[in-house]
Amino acid sequence: MNHASLAILCAVAGMFCMILVYSYLYVLYRERYMGIWIITWVAFSVRLVLFDSGMLEWKQSLTGFIIFQITYNSTILLFLWGQYLFVGRPFNRWWVYGATAVTVISITAAFLDLPFWFKHAFPAMFAGIILITTGHSFIYDLKIKGIGNRITGYAFILWGLLTASTLYTLGLGLPWITSANYAIGGILRLVIASGTLIVYFEKTRADLLEREAYFRLLTEGAVDIIYRYRLLPEPKLEYISPSILPITGYSAGEYYDDAGLLRSLIHPDDLPAYEAFINATGEDSSLPLSLRLIRKDNHIIWIENKCVPHYDEKGILLYLDGIIRDVTARKELDRLATRVDKLNMAGAMAASVAHEIRNPLTTVCGYLQIMVREAELHKYENRLVLMMEELNRANTIISEYLLLAKDKRVELKKYCLNT
Repeated sequence: MNHASLAILCAVAGMFCMILVYSYLYVLYRERYMGIWIITWVAFSVRLVLFDSGMLEWKQSLTGFIIFQITYNSTILLFLWGQYLFVGRPFNRWWVYGATAVTVISITAAFLDLPFWFKHAFPAMFAGIILITTGHSFIYDLKIKGIGNRITGYAFILWGLLTASTLYTLGLGLPWITSANYAIGGILRLVIASGTLIVYFEKTRADLLEREAYFRLLTEGAVDIIYRYRLLPEPKLEYISPSILPITGYSAGEYYDDAGLLRSLIHPDDLPAYEAFINATGEDSSLPLSLRLIRKDNHIIWIENKCVPHYDEKGILLYLDGIIRDVTARKELDRLATRVDKLNMAGAMAASVAHEIRNPLTTVCGYLQIMVREAELHKYENRLVLMMEELNRANTIISEYLLLAKDKRVELKKYCLNT
């Protein structure tokens, strides 16, 4: 095996490492830019095997040269596109125009039968610029600043400089320099593979920390209490939001120190319901539980607890994720609403009874009016009149009571007082 073949083998090995790294990350996270990079490195490896190794005689063939240039420029553009997606920048269409112009110039030089180093000079310079731009993007465009982006960025820059210098090595016509370029390029691609892996995991870790901070902000700013309570291997409160302090009077730290504090606050009359809730399975465990808590200042409040149980393979309850909501005001409103409903029912019943009383009163009053006119009862006139007045007074009271009990609808309108 000569030096050129060994150098190309090293380059392909470097490409293969890149493909393995990106394929592994793509399978894990399904990122779009990672898929683009995989396609790019596969195309690059195929180009090395078919064209650079001399398997195909493309340098003297116009068709082969055109295919080589189109493959060369399109793969480098694909990689830059993936990099732009990775850092979250929009892809600049001027890169496409540049690649098209370079391809046209290179193909024109091939038609004019110019020296190979001249035909390949512009694509090599363009590829070097893109690789240097990619390295610059790794170093300065990423939000995270770690060792991975510097390793990858500087490796890309060196690779770009090496690629751009290809036209000089081709012009010198020294095979050992070309072989050294292939070998150095393979090493740089190995460094890029390692650096990319470091960058990706640094970025993933930064994203996880950012999301954790965001969700923690949501949970700690919520009015309701969010908690996780582990029952096995020993009872332990793993998390509880700070909103527990204004509701129960105890801080989150006190609950962490004493795993049984929350249970000790439950009203004794509600403990059986709480135990049944903990031991419930299936749909019963997903229903909200309302119970009373005794605050630190001995005031009683109502809470509503809704939680999601988590079991192991044997069906043993491991921990609970839940939300506790203070429903004291709602319970008070429900109590008042129940009282109002009872009063309305009593009023309706009383109105019905009063209506039934008016009928006999009217009858009695009518007979008294007849009796007053009888001559033989004239001496009882004062008593009969007094009885009728009292009956009329009772009837008036009942009428007013019925007027108050009636559901009235008031429609207010504007009228002229003079009219």
